[in-house]
Amino acid sequence: MRLMRGDATARANYYKAALGGTQNPAWMRANEVRARENLPPIDDGDSLAKPEPAPAVDAGERAKA
Repeated sequence: MRLMRGDATARANYYKAALGGTQNPAWMRANEVRARENLPPIDDGDSLAKPEPAPAVDAGERAKA
């Protein structure tokens, strides 16, 4: 049985989610993604990205918006 790969867009969307973002934690490291794509590892590619906390908004400011 041969495992089929998704097209470039599908893989990019998957890796984008796996590497985390502004509100989602990562579950893959950059070097894991690069290994799956047959690319060499990069320096500092073995740590998981952590989402940045959203800035606090005052309840009074929300009411004005």
